[in-house]
Amino acid sequence: MASAERASQAEAAHRNTIAESDARGTIAIAPNVLLELIELTVRNVDGLVGLAGSGRKSRGRMLPIQDAADHEPKGKSYHRGGVRVRIDGDQIETDIAVVIRSGTHVPRLGQAIQERISVAVERMLGMTATEVNVHVAEIAPEGSPQNDGNQ
Repeated sequence: MASAERASQAEAAHRNTIAESDARGTIAIAPNVLLELIELTVRNVDGLVGLAGSGRKSRGRMLPIQDAADHEPKGKSYHRGGVRVRIDGDQIETDIAVVIRSGTHVPRLGQAIQERISVAVERMLGMTATEVNVHVAEIAPEGSPQNDGNQ
């Protein structure tokens, strides 16, 4: 009887797979949703005060301009505040400019941001994060509240 149950479960799983693969149409994600996902994903990283260029105290352009000779851009680019993404099919490149708390270990913070964005993009969107570049644009003075949203 156990083998009959397994066969029935396997058949049910096969039917589910076929039903999923027969779906037609597209799923479109608005660029603002993608940018917001990235912003929300890094919100509570320890040592992060906020995103650069996203508040009243913005000091202008926070993300570097990439030289076309260094990196041939592919796909479409979208930018908001301290976040820029480039989408090419199911692959995404991200640049994020951050304001960090004084005394923060920058490599550890950068790695935490890279991991969180990569996992979120893959889990929630089914995309592959080919690059996550973290740019430290500013160090907040001692006593600055973490993630205050005004940076």
